[in-house]
Amino acid sequence: MKIFVVLFLIFSVILFNGCSRKKIVTENTTETENTINENINASNKNFTETSIDDISDRSPFSEINVTSPRTHGPEIKRLQERLVELGFIGIGEVDGYYGPKTAEEIYFVKAALGFVDYITFGSNEEHYAGTDLDERPDDYQVVNKELWDIIFNPGKAVFLGNISFIRHFNNDPLVGEPENNPKVTELIETPLPYIAPDWVPSWGLEGGRKVQKEYYYENGKNKIFIIEIIESGWEYVTTVRDFTFQNGLQIRQSIFLESHPALVVRFSLP
Repeated sequence: MKIFVVLFLIFSVILFNGCSRKKIVTENTTETENTINENINASNKNFTETSIDDISDRSPFSEINVTSPRTHGPEIKRLQERLVELGFIGIGEVDGYYGPKTAEEIYFVKAALGFVDYITFGSNEEHYAGTDLDERPDDYQVVNKELWDIIFNPGKAVFLGNISFIRHFNNDPLVGEPENNPKVTELIETPLPYIAPDWVPSWGLEGGRKVQKEYYYENGKNKIFIIEIIESGWEYVTTVRDFTFQNGLQIRQSIFLESHPALVVRFSLP
């Protein structure tokens, strides 16, 4: 009988210790899982690579921005693929990284949608020496939920596709001289009366001119009709281009250069 009691007490002690260890292990495991979940949530908020494929389903939406190290993830790759689909091939490689090239195309899209003015510094390095990006809006490269929805809205595809054509048009090295451009047909050039702005002194009127050019620009199988009015004078140039696409869509682009090392580009619908 005594032996039975002793064995019972020994078994009870072993069982109690086992339960205590199990409780401790369980508590530690739960704590570890909570830490992992917190880290995952923090990563999602910071837009590091995750398994989420559809950013539009994420709530709350986190903005996409250029960061160092660069923002990376499947949502960025999806955005790049959409931009290429729309014709914005200037992003370069579709690699899932939100870098300067992708941000520059986004900047142009935002300008076309009227969110910001597009400010560019041209290709004449001597004339644009010493400039920086301070002239640009603070949020020029940010993709928020509103912009994301527009880019992926099927109803905006035609408009954004035409905007991508304007993007290529602006980058065409011969576009400033349509009479020498093999893509341009049926050019009509008409001089217009030149009236200098009030801020131009009388001795600065020499060389001022205003001209209207009407022509078709062939982009593959498409022909886009363009009316371009260029006004230039003493240290300033303004250009207004009205694009009429085959589907009837019209987009106006105004470009300003007034004694300043930056071109300011604005869009509107005529």
